[in-house]
Amino acid sequence: GTYTNNTTLNVTSDLSGAGEFINGSAGILNLSNFVTIATLTANTSGNTVNYNGSIQQDVLTIEYDNLTLSGNGEKTFLAALTINGDLNIVSSSKADLGAFSSSAGSLLFGGVAQSSGTWGSTGSAASNQNDTYFLNTSTGIVTIAAATNTWDGSTSASWNTASNWSLNLVPTTSHSVVINSGGNQPSIDVNATCYNLTLNSGATLTFGGAFTLDVTGVTSVSGTFTLANTGAKTFAGNVTINSGGVWNETANATFDFSGNLTFNGTTFTANDGIHTFSGLSKTISGTNTISIANLAITGTYTNINTLTIPTSLTGAGTLVNSSSGVLNLGGSVSITTLTATASGNTVNYTGN
Repeated sequence: GTYTNNTTLNVTSDLSGAGEFINGSAGILNLSNFVTIATLTANTSGNTVNYNGSIQQDVLTIEYDNLTLSGNGEKTFLAALTINGDLNIVSSSKADLGAFSSSAGSLLFGGVAQSSGTWGSTGSAASNQNDTYFLNTSTGIVTIAAATNTWDGSTSASWNTASNWSLNLVPTTSHSVVINSGGNQPSIDVNATCYNLTLNSGATLTFGGAFTLDVTGVTSVSGTFTLANTGAKTFAGNVTINSGGVWNETANATFDFSGNLTFNGTTFTANDGIHTFSGLSKTISGTNTISIANLAITGTYTNINTLTIPTSLTGAGTLVNSSSGVLNLGGSVSITTLTATASGNTVNYTGN
C-alpha cells in the first residue's frame, strides 16, 4: 500500500515491499539496514532521511530534501543525487560518492555548516577535499550551492549589519554576494568572507579598517573596488575586472590569488605588498596592462597580457610568457622557473 510518515520512525531491519513510503514534511526516517522498497518518496520540504546503520549501506537513488549519513558504515551513492536541503555527514560515517556529480543545498559535518563549492575526497577533483567525511577512493563530487545575498543598504553602509542584506544575514562562505549601484554603498567593517563576489556597474565597495577579505569563489568587478588598509585579501577563484571596472589598492596588504586574473577594466592599481599567485595551470590575461610591483608565483601561471613587474618577481613556481605575452621586469628576478621560449613573446628588462 501507500503510507506517509510524519513522526520519527526508526526502521531497524530492512525497509522493503512493493508499495510506496512517503516521508512527510515532519518525518524523520532512520534507516539502520537495507532499503529495497519499490518507492520511497523523500523530497517533501522539511523531511529528513537518515542512513544510520553500522554496516555499509547503499543510498537509494531518489530526490531528497534533507539527507543524513551516520552510523559506522560507508554510505554508497549508486548514482548522482539531488539533495534540496542539507547533506549532513557524521564523522563516524563516510560518504562514498562513487564517480558521480551530486548536488546539495548545504553541507554539514556533524551538524557544522561548511562552505559552498565542490566537495569530495582527495581522490576527487573537488576544490574542497576531506577524507574524514568522504571515502578516499571515490572520485565523485558534491556541489554545494551558494545562496544569493544581495546588498540593499537599507540600514547603513556597514557590511557587518544583517539588515543591510537581502537574506537578513551577514555574508558567509555559503553566500554569493551581489552589490548593485544606488543607496548606501557597503564598507567592510569586519573580517569578511563570502563565496562569489559580484560588484556591478556603478557600485562601490570599500574597507573601513584593517580587515581581511576571503572570497572562496569567483570575483567579478564592474564597479569600483577600493581595497584599502593592511588586512590580507584572499581570492580562491577567478578574478575578473570587467569593462568599466576599477581595482584600486590604496595600502600595502598581502594579496593571494588561486585562480585566473583577467583585467579588461579601466584601472588596475596594485600596492607594494606581495601578490602571491598559487593556482595550477592558470592565466594572467586581459585587454589592458597589469602592473604589480612585487609578484610571487608559487603555482603555474601563463601570461597572455602585458604584465609589468617593477620591483620583484619571486616564488618557487613557474611563469610562462605566452606567444602574445609582454613581460616588463624592472627589478630583481628570482623566480624558480621563467619560461620565455614561445614564438612571438617579449621579455623586457627595464631596470636601471
